[in-house]
Amino acid sequence: MNNLNNNFNQSESITKNIIIIGAGIAGYTAAVEIASEIEINEKKNPNQINLDHKQINYQIIIIEKNAIGGTCLNKGCIPTKAALHITEKYKQSREINNENNNQITEKIRSHNQSIIAALQDGIKQLINAKKIAVIQDDAVIESENTVLLKNANKTIPFDYLIIATGSTAIIPEIYLNEKNDKDLLTSDAISNLSEVPQELIIVGGGYIGVECATIFHNLGSKITIIEKMDSFLGTIDQDAAKELENQFKKKGIQIITGRTIIKLEENIAYLDDGQELLYDKILVAIGRAPVFLESKIIFEKKEKQNNNNNNDNNIKINNYFETNHQNMFIIGDATANLMLAHKAEYDAKILAKYIIQNEKIMPDYSLIPMCIFSDPQIAIIGNTAPENKTIKVSYTCIGKSYCLEAPDGFLKLFLNEKKQIIGAVIVHKYATEILTALTIIINKQLSCEEITKMIFMHPTLGEIIKEAAKKGCQ
Repeated sequence: MNNLNNNFNQSESITKNIIIIGAGIAGYTAAVEIASEIEINEKKNPNQINLDHKQINYQIIIIEKNAIGGTCLNKGCIPTKAALHITEKYKQSREINNENNNQITEKIRSHNQSIIAALQDGIKQLINAKKIAVIQDDAVIESENTVLLKNANKTIPFDYLIIATGSTAIIPEIYLNEKNDKDLLTSDAISNLSEVPQELIIVGGGYIGVECATIFHNLGSKITIIEKMDSFLGTIDQDAAKELENQFKKKGIQIITGRTIIKLEENIAYLDDGQELLYDKILVAIGRAPVFLESKIIFEKKEKQNNNNNNDNNIKINNYFETNHQNMFIIGDATANLMLAHKAEYDAKILAKYIIQNEKIMPDYSLIPMCIFSDPQIAIIGNTAPENKTIKVSYTCIGKSYCLEAPDGFLKLFLNEKKQIIGAVIVHKYATEILTALTIIINKQLSCEEITKMIFMHPTLGEIIKEAAKKGCQ
């Protein structure tokens, strides 16, 4: 890691310090994008001068108390997808060889460690190439223009502060006493899995819960999902939710909706309807809440809402990520809005243009893709309101799906009155790999007729888009 230069230039030039707290995807992307915007400015105006006729220089500083890459790289998105891949392969080999389940945990750990190391090296190279300073320390906001490094006991001034501290799993108090703690898991455990539970209860039937259910089912665990809402997967498209629920039940995964755990005692979970469930481990996946750093200044908070993300770290921001302190911004999961890695990256790019170019772009999340990496996978983008006209096509009409022994699933397109594609839902073993094409189609507002005039590669799973478009033209 780079070390911060102690000498801040005070001569005929002005150094503006941009401090970013958090080196996850929001934080390091913000740093790199800001550096790129500065480079663009320097090419246009090599000697950028302010009103006092002094040259403006920028110093970009990332402060991170843990590992570069944040939750996404080290504990979340990447390790869980790697675990899905490894456990799927393991499930197939176990059916042939009847291996010991616990043999796979070391493979998962070593596979994850090699992936994380490779991707971290790439991020570090990018940061170094942009001459961004990185400090490993815990930060405290001391004032409206200074940050304290707790371990180094050193204060650093800033002109702009970006808070990109990410999120953490929400764990209700019932699971936090000493007796229950040893049996408690969150999705963070996937990156460093040490044992495979025989009986696993997953609390939460959202996307994190079903991804974890898929991983542990592949490892041979008996899974019970408990969701307090009456519907599985919440407000997601009901056709998609029902398809996944049916597939899970075929695999022996039990799903209980409209119920909560009221007591845990001696590895028995007591539900509010009197049911008693045995377990070895409980994995809590009811949602995530923003991580916020210690601050000696006051931030305006959002109004409290009755949801899982409600905590005292929900800081109010405007449409341009500004807090009530105009030189302090919040992006990514720390905003408590749409906790997705690609949304965090999008936030960072928009904010970089605002800080350096003073270009105000209001973020538009209406076409943010959303994926659930279960088996089958679910991929969603755009306006999927049920009142829209819909076209639904089964994968049984696609030859490649039979080649892959995966004919189950469907594509559902949502159309406007001009028969333009405005939304899509895919349920299939490889649904997420097809979503990128639909993301482009929907962003470009292409119509069904325009799609039918394109030549699609055969045999591919993507041909289902053409088949659905043909049906939409009728």
